[in-house]
Amino acid sequence: MLAPAVRTSRKPGLLDSIILHNYAYTGLAAARDGILSRESTDLARSWSWNLWQTRQSSWNWVEEGQVIGLVASWGADRRLAWLVRMHQVLKVEVVGWESAVKALRSHTGLRKAEILSDGYAARKAATDVRYVMAWRSEPVRFLDAPIPTDLRLLGNGWARADASMLEAGQIASSTSTTAEHVRLDAESRRAVELRAVEVALAWCRENGWTDVRHVGDVYVDGERRSWDIEGRDGDIPRRIEVKGTTGSLGSVQVTRKEVDAARGNVDHLMAGVHGIALGFDSNGDVFASAGKLRVYDPWLPTEDELTVRSYTWSARI
Repeated sequence: MLAPAVRTSRKPGLLDSIILHNYAYTGLAAARDGILSRESTDLARSWSWNLWQTRQSSWNWVEEGQVIGLVASWGADRRLAWLVRMHQVLKVEVVGWESAVKALRSHTGLRKAEILSDGYAARKAATDVRYVMAWRSEPVRFLDAPIPTDLRLLGNGWARADASMLEAGQIASSTSTTAEHVRLDAESRRAVELRAVEVALAWCRENGWTDVRHVGDVYVDGERRSWDIEGRDGDIPRRIEVKGTTGSLGSVQVTRKEVDAARGNVDHLMAGVHGIALGFDSNGDVFASAGKLRVYDPWLPTEDELTVRSYTWSARI
């Protein structure tokens, strides 16, 4: 049977919008040598700044502890490289370029030659700088993910976008592999798993099940249960294997123990939750939402529905 999608609203503390700051490069190779390949330690040591003649709208967006996305762009191509948290933020009004450089030296501890070596500050020497904004970036998460081509960046390299661009369609599909368990990192996989269980539990309760509980993390005699949910459908004890995916509901990974637990048991179900959306909260942590549910009742997997994915090799001793 096909259950309707579970509607959810964005929870307090989640990002409704994401502030983006662009780093422009001459081509992909330069971007790969730049922010798309930067180690987090190098990122944390570096300073970034803007020197403006007029006060920009992004001046009001920036504050201590703000989570922003760092974008690498070249030509018409752009990728979201990092989520970072801004710290040691400086926002100060100055009178001219020399005054701006002095403010940067005082705040960052860098020498004038180091400030000018980045090229941007040197090019501003001929302008009447009035506003200085500087910060360090504390790495939160490396993404290297595509962003919508129609996203408009302001002329000063900043943008404010809806946080939905950080969801599964952008982040989870950021690599070419088709195996989702490879594509998502451990934190994202866990978020997808727990969201799928949440949707399946809601379905159980909506259908009148009692004593419903998540047992997927329960260990018996040192082994994890081979199903995720237990409950009673009337007088009948039932159990459900739950699988979640950010994509469409097609092939999913199942273990031999999960298959053995289901075979021959008409009280064993499969709940597949697809279209789960991934995003980030205001701390840069992963959260999962949405998802459409399809229930297979009973789930009785047959050999022609299963594909062998791996082998175990034992070396001769």
